[in-house]
Amino acid sequence: MTVTNKGIKFNGNVVYRIQKAEFVRLFLNLKTKQVAIQKCREQDDYSVLFLTRDKNWNWRNGVQLNNQLLKQKIRDFMD
Repeated sequence: MTVTNKGIKFNGNVVYRIQKAEFVRLFLNLKTKQVAIQKCREQDDYSVLFLTRDKNWNWRNGVQLNNQLLKQKIRDFMD
């Protein structure tokens, strides 16, 4: 996982390990500065679109999340 001003990038291994999930939930522990990711369904509470099934997309390239609220939470988390 890489965190930048543009968002959070998960490498292809993460995508593969969560079975190429379309939606996930992210958990942030502010005390221990840990991040967890969990595969979920679109209708589940706090689901975040993780990947789209574009025909040109290859899971080995990873996924980048750039949701504004998520980016702000991560910035707060990193302070």
